[in-house]
Amino acid sequence: MNIWLISDTHFSHDNIIKYCHRPFRNIYEMDNVIINNWNSLVKDDDLVYHLGDFCFISKNRQLSYKDALVENANSLLDKLNGHIILKFGNHDRDLRKLINQGKIKFYDYTYKEIILENKYILTHYPLETVPDGMINIHGHIHNTPEVCALYDKPNYFNVSIDVLNFYPINFDKVKEIIKNVK
Repeated sequence: MNIWLISDTHFSHDNIIKYCHRPFRNIYEMDNVIINNWNSLVKDDDLVYHLGDFCFISKNRQLSYKDALVENANSLLDKLNGHIILKFGNHDRDLRKLINQGKIKFYDYTYKEIILENKYILTHYPLETVPDGMINIHGHIHNTPEVCALYDKPNYFNVSIDVLNFYPINFDKVKEIIKNVK
């Protein structure tokens, strides 16, 4: 079993293409590329930590907003390989309510930061300060140059999909990169 990290997929989010200068014509192309990239690496038994901002609604206008979100999230989960643990992000508020109601089935989910190997703190937002000896693996900042520059330090690692060429990244690779930076 491999462990993978990813954040800020923003599946089915029209405006993210413009905001982050994603190289896609539309959400259908974006979603398909991300799904294919994901599944080219992640196997069914692998564990994926998604650090927030999973998806938005599909364009199905025949459904209510909540029903469309449930339909889209579950459809995506059916297509993506691996056991996905969602660390809620700032755009997951409505998703969180529906998950709590049992309408969307992630492998697991959490509001809290996740600690791996007593050294790696997984969060959506980068922490203001990282405890000594720890590494903050985070999302949220996408590929915004001025914000990314603030966290370009050895104790931060950004797994926003926009800086990973739209692929998840293997946890062992992250540890190797961090080791080589120090």
